[in-house]
Amino acid sequence: KNVIRRSSQNLESASSSIDVSMSGFGDRLNQRQKGFKKATDADEARRKREDAAIQLRKQAKEEALLKKRMVNDLPAGELPPQPFDADKGMSQGDVASTPANSLASEQIPGMVQTLMSDDPGVVFNSTQQFRKLLSIEQNPPIAEVINAGIVQRFVALLKEVNRPELQFESAWVLTNIASGTADQTRVVVEHGALPLFVELLQSPNEDVREQAVWALGNIAGDCANFRDLVLQSGGLSAIMGLFSITTKASLIRNATWTLSNLCRGKPPPPLEW
Repeated sequence: KNVIRRSSQNLESASSSIDVSMSGFGDRLNQRQKGFKKATDADEARRKREDAAIQLRKQAKEEALLKKRMVNDLPAGELPPQPFDADKGMSQGDVASTPANSLASEQIPGMVQTLMSDDPGVVFNSTQQFRKLLSIEQNPPIAEVINAGIVQRFVALLKEVNRPELQFESAWVLTNIASGTADQTRVVVEHGALPLFVELLQSPNEDVREQAVWALGNIAGDCANFRDLVLQSGGLSAIMGLFSITTKASLIRNATWTLSNLCRGKPPPPLEW
C-alpha cells in the first residue's frame, strides 16, 4: 500500500509539474502572440493613415481643380479668344509662357484702362484677357487684380443681360477670383456678386448658367457663413431647378458639386433654408 501510495503521489507530482510547465509555455505563447498582434495592428494603422493622407491629398487636388476654371476650358464649339490689341495685350501662349507676377505688373494697368472703356467690343476683349490671366494653372495674379480695384466692374458686367457672352466672361473672372483664399472669396461676396449669380441661374444661356453655378460652388465651399448666404439668397431651389432644364453633363456635374458644398460645414444650416 505504501508503494502504491508513493507511486500515486509521484504521478500527481509529475502531472502538476507538466501542468505548470504547460501553463508557463501557454503564457509565453500568449505574450508572443500579443506582441505580434500589437505589431500587426501598428502596421495596419500606419497603412490606414497613409492611405487616408493620400486620399485627402487627391481630394484637395480635385477640389482645387474644380474651383478654378482653366484657360483652355472653353465651352464646346467656342473658338479660343483672339489676341488682345491695345498694346495688344497678350495671347494665350503669352499667358502660358510668362511668369504671372511679371506679366501682371506689365499688363494689368493697360488692361484696366480698356476695361473701363465705353466701347462694348473693347470691354469684352479686356474682360476676356483678364479671364485668361486668372485661368493660368500656377500662381494666377488674383491679388494683383483685386488690388487694381476692378472687381466691382466685373460684378457690374454681370448685369448686361443683353450680352450673355460678356456675362459669361465676367462670371468666369469672378469665379477664379473666388477660387483663391478666404479673403479673396470675401471680396467677391462683399461686392455684391452672390445674388447676381443666383439670378444668372435663370439665364437663357446655358454657358452663363454653368458659370454662375460654378461661382456659387466656390463661394459656398469657402466657409459655413458664405454657404448660409447662398442658401438665404435662394440658391438651393435655383440650383435644383437646373436639373430639369439641362442635359449638359458638365453643368450637371458642377451643379452637383455645388450642392455638395451646400451640405458641408459646421454647424449645419437650418432645414428651412
